[in-house]
Amino acid sequence: MCDARGQGERYYWLAEALREDGIVLTASRRLARELRTACNEQRLAAGALAWATPCVFYWKDWIGELLVATADAAAERYIGASASALLWERYIRRHLDADVLSIGSLTRHALAAWQRLADWRVPLDAVATAARSSDERLFARAASDYARALTEHGWIDPWQAPAVALERLAAGRETVPRRVHHAGFDRTTPLVADFFGALEQRGSSVVAAATAARRIETPVASFRDTAAELRAAGRWARQILLRDPEARVAIVSADLDTEAPRQRRFVAEGLVPGWQMGGGEHAVNVSFGRRLADYPAIAMALLCLRWTVRRLPSEDVSVVLRSPFIAGDTRAERARLDRRLRSLPDRPWSAAALADALAGSTAPEWLANVRRLAAMQIHASAQAPPALWAERLESLLSAIGWPGHGSLGSEEFQLVNRWRELLNEFTEIEVVAPQMTLTEAIGRLHALVREAVFQPEQGPGLVQLIGALEAAGMEFDHLWISGMDANRWPAAGNPLTLVSRRLQRERGMPDATPADTLEYSRRVLERLKTSARFARMSWARSEQDAVMMPSPLLAAAGVADDPGTPDPGWYAATLIGRAPVHTEPDDPLPGIAGIERVSGGARTVDLQRTEPFAAFAQGRLGVRELARYQSGLPANLRGSLLHDALHELYREHPSQSDIRRWSAQEARERIVRAVDRALSPSERRADAVLRRLLALERSRLVSVIQDFLDREIARQPFAIERVEERIQFEHAGVQLELRADRIDRLPDGSLLIVDYKTGVPKNLLGRDGDPIESQLVLYAMALGEAIGGLTLVNVNRRAIDYRGVGTGIELGSIAAGEWRAALGRWSEQVLEAIEAIARGDVRVNLKHRAEQRWQLDVLSRIEEERRAG
Repeated sequence: MCDARGQGERYYWLAEALREDGIVLTASRRLARELRTACNEQRLAAGALAWATPCVFYWKDWIGELLVATADAAAERYIGASASALLWERYIRRHLDADVLSIGSLTRHALAAWQRLADWRVPLDAVATAARSSDERLFARAASDYARALTEHGWIDPWQAPAVALERLAAGRETVPRRVHHAGFDRTTPLVADFFGALEQRGSSVVAAATAARRIETPVASFRDTAAELRAAGRWARQILLRDPEARVAIVSADLDTEAPRQRRFVAEGLVPGWQMGGGEHAVNVSFGRRLADYPAIAMALLCLRWTVRRLPSEDVSVVLRSPFIAGDTRAERARLDRRLRSLPDRPWSAAALADALAGSTAPEWLANVRRLAAMQIHASAQAPPALWAERLESLLSAIGWPGHGSLGSEEFQLVNRWRELLNEFTEIEVVAPQMTLTEAIGRLHALVREAVFQPEQGPGLVQLIGALEAAGMEFDHLWISGMDANRWPAAGNPLTLVSRRLQRERGMPDATPADTLEYSRRVLERLKTSARFARMSWARSEQDAVMMPSPLLAAAGVADDPGTPDPGWYAATLIGRAPVHTEPDDPLPGIAGIERVSGGARTVDLQRTEPFAAFAQGRLGVRELARYQSGLPANLRGSLLHDALHELYREHPSQSDIRRWSAQEARERIVRAVDRALSPSERRADAVLRRLLALERSRLVSVIQDFLDREIARQPFAIERVEERIQFEHAGVQLELRADRIDRLPDGSLLIVDYKTGVPKNLLGRDGDPIESQLVLYAMALGEAIGGLTLVNVNRRAIDYRGVGTGIELGSIAAGEWRAALGRWSEQVLEAIEAIARGDVRVNLKHRAEQRWQLDVLSRIEEERRAG
């Protein structure tokens, strides 16, 4: 029993309700927990040291206990919501006119309709008679099949159970409590009314829990937007708790189901300014959880399980590779493996194909986990009971190290337990589906996770952030009702979509008419106003650039306009100017002492001339921008294939005269052979789609190289001396690794340096007459021989285009004296850039526009420099 200290106390009626073996039945599990906690607090306050567990139950849980006590094990069997959903899918598909990929949404609507029909005790005959649209008729037929299956097998689903309990009460098969109080029923359904009536007929005294007869003035305030509104609510709660730390304070939100994390942060801004620095977000207890599938650890588990039965695109594989929830190897090893994956053609990867493609790479433990996933595929077509699949899938996740290394915190531990509970729920479908394939099992498990909502148990918090319906039956000392704009109050109606609207109106079902929706909203609002000793309301004047209007219910509720607690604003804004500004001294980069290998080759030298910091990050730190996954064959791969094919074609270093002596047949055979060798590594592990793409690329390469060979024959004489030549160059302690595509010997004995370009056509020289890129000039310096010219060859399907400069070469011939002077001037520019690298020049280029910014600017102080300038 509980004691109360008078009607000023919250739930003052609770002590009397639980006297003499009385029980309390609630409309929600949340209210049942709340009342049990309140009773325990009252007993502690009264000085009690021990007492019986309060007899407070969610009404459907109490019915479940009643059914278990009176069950006929031989004639009936209870099925859970997951088994019920599977049956509904089965019968809906039976009556669909055509196959559809997914009927998840239709199944959810059907389950909602079935539950509401049970609550309003509407017979299926009436549903079938009233059905007019094709969807209504489909539902009526599926519902008839579903009901027939339940009867034939003796199954009782969660929505039938209250009606079965009602029959047993009427038949006198169970003893009933002497007194029953019920609380939190904003809308009493016919089923609930009949249930309470049956209790009364059996001799129970059934009464509604008393509510305080409060007539309080309810001030209302408006705010600029939702963020300002909830920050102000948090500040209001803070002021109350500073005066009375024991006060029970709550904030009601109309759309908490979709905005819970965001709104929690807004409230925390006002309640615990600076909560980001101390974890004060948990001072706000939220009544609504998140979809289980939205938790990263659960999403990763599902992704890995799906990989056992279907292929994953490279982007999803990369997510698995970088996930902390899968064990194996260090982050650095995984990062290197991710870079290698990005260098491969994008394709849907099976686990086995990926393990083969990356065999011998870094991260061997992670690849071993991938092979474990691949091994599960041997069971893909086998039939097995759901319980066996659950055991195998749980063992597989454990084998690959899910949910990651390290000890689990409280929330992570609860999350893993919820996942295991879900696996147990999955096994319950064995009643209606004794056998299924692995693909079906994973699909069904995914559907369960998608529908499940999880909220980890936390401390009570200083303030409750709660939905309007979740607050039913609860009492507070202080209450702030937010979101009182015309868009949310009255709430939008939610009539059944698969049941005749006329039938819903005749039966008085929820939201069947606008008048019902309006009346229900008024009832909820009035209940909220009287659930606290002090209440206030608020609304936002705008939301995401949309102008909002106050709810019409405000005027009818008799509220008083009051600006109330002002918006405290963002806590971070209050820190501006409060602390002295310290200027950190420059920390110059040390220059190169001795010999240092700088990566990136000529690219690093070019960056030094335009963006010195980028040259430092890429050349000396070895930082690289991650390649993006692209559908089909990425441009860099196509370029590499062309380079490789030309390398194979000219491997024997033929002269122009040699090439001219090739017959048309021999030239084509050489081209085809070169292209095949270039494509061979990519084709080795290609799937059907990639093989088709590579076949198209093969045809393109053969055509392009044939055009290129025709142009080569028409050029001035040359002899190919070297291809893919690796060259080392060192100056001022900077050592560069270079590689020239091709070096030709001209008739005068000088060298012509050739570089292939496969993308957008490029010029060798800019408008000022200097090279746009220093690559070929650097090669010329590194070779240390007489250079007769430099040329870019733009090789693509549209044209073969030579753009060069030198003595006696196409499209850029200049006098020998001018050529030597130009090459010397360009060499000086390159050497100056190399010397700047050696000195440690890491300036940032503040003149670059947004589209010219380097992706890794975040590593520099460019933003500070820009603001300072």
